[in-house]
Amino acid sequence: MSSLATLASSLNNFSVSWDLGIIIFVFIAIFLYAFTIGQKKLIYFLLSLYLALEISGMFPYGEKLTENMSEYHKFLARSGILLLTALVIFVLSAGSILRLSFRSGKKESSRLWQKIAVGIASAGLLISSCLALLPQSYYSKLSTITLEFFVLNNSYFWWMLSGVAVLILLRRKKE
Repeated sequence: MSSLATLASSLNNFSVSWDLGIIIFVFIAIFLYAFTIGQKKLIYFLLSLYLALEISGMFPYGEKLTENMSEYHKFLARSGILLLTALVIFVLSAGSILRLSFRSGKKESSRLWQKIAVGIASAGLLISSCLALLPQSYYSKLSTITLEFFVLNNSYFWWMLSGVAVLILLRRKKE
């Protein structure tokens, strides 16, 4: 009985930092999207995110747009441009060339591990991409878990690579 009381008291003191709360929300949202809409749409989103990273990085008016902003507002503006670009590419490409690359039968019959892999790669890349835009002066406001898994130790590179690895693993063999 005392172990139950200890567990209950530890849950009363349990709290999640704001950044972990956002990360958990993004992972849950992407997993729900993967399981309700399907793996193919999530693959389209992953590819759209890669394109948006490149396009938003080359956006010629980014510096001029954010020159009079504080560091925090620059981060929000850059993240917003990235997310908006990814969303526009995703919506516009739903019936275009991205679909030709990942053609499958009429009914999507993906395995559970495939949906989980695409969900983790997409959520991790999205979070790591946005946090890569964060100025280093704000790193002290992030939790240790967020820093370790999404900001430091070349994690941005590893999240980029994880998406590519998942796409290679899910590539359909010609029959």
